[in-house]
Amino acid sequence: MRLLIVEDNEDEIGIFTKDLAKTPAIEVTFARSRDTALSLIERESYDLVVVDLKIPTIDGGLDSDYRHGLAVHSKLREVASGTPAVVFSGFGTIDLVSELADKSDHEDIWGTGVSQALTCFKDKSQFAKCLEFIRSVEEQDAALSEIEISFGATPLGLD
Repeated sequence: MRLLIVEDNEDEIGIFTKDLAKTPAIEVTFARSRDTALSLIERESYDLVVVDLKIPTIDGGLDSDYRHGLAVHSKLREVASGTPAVVFSGFGTIDLVSELADKSDHEDIWGTGVSQALTCFKDKSQFAKCLEFIRSVEEQDAALSEIEISFGATPLGLD
C-alpha cells in the first residue's frame, strides 16, 4: 500500500516511521510542506493520504497555516478524487473538519459492499487511532491485491 503522510512535525514523523515499519507492506512517503505534498500528489498515486492541516508552504518554513493543509486536500480531490484521506490535526478546527467530512463523497473503496467517506478526521491527541485506521486500510488493500483477474487461461498481470 502506498501511503502519503503530510506532516511537518519531526517527532510525529518519527512515531509514524517507527510504528509503520512494523508493517512492511506499507510504503510511506512523507511531505513536510504544502508545496512538496502538491508536487507528490500531481506526480504519484497513493492508496491513502494523511494530511495535517497546519503545515508550512515549503519544507522548513515557518508560515504554518491550516489553509495550506486544506490546499493539499483540495488538490487530492481534484487529481485523485477516489483516494481516501485522513485529516490528522490537533488544530482546533472542529467546525472546519466537520464541514469537510459532511461534504465528503462516499464510495465503496475496497469492494466490500460498504460505502464510506473519502475524508475522515483523526485528532492528533489520539495518535493510536490514526495508526489503527492506516493498518485497517492496508488490510483492505491487501485483500484487494489477492484477487486475481484473468481472461480465460491467460493471466492479465494487472496490479
